[in-house]
Amino acid sequence: MAGSTNSNSSSPSRTTWTREEDVLFEDAFALYHNQDPSTRWENVVRHMGGSKTVEEVIHHYQLLVEDVNNIEAGRIALPAYGDGDTAEALGGGGGLGYNLSYFFFH
Repeated sequence: MAGSTNSNSSSPSRTTWTREEDVLFEDAFALYHNQDPSTRWENVVRHMGGSKTVEEVIHHYQLLVEDVNNIEAGRIALPAYGDGDTAEALGGGGGLGYNLSYFFFH
């Protein structure tokens, strides 16, 4: 799996993401979200050090879009973080200082 951007035998829905990989994904997506999709996902994978495939990254993005839609529709509550802050108080980006929904929908 590491270093590969091609399909592999594990299903994207079964892969586990570490907090570090989540942060790398968020940083990469912030950098490359305006790129043409034909190059965006390869660049995200490269930025993440090749720890995930293109298929895994796209699947992760789709799950995050679904989560953002559910949060914005009021179907699920904003997550509370360890120190009691909420994503809203942290700018909506899990403490990254930017609102991820901006990148997903703009």
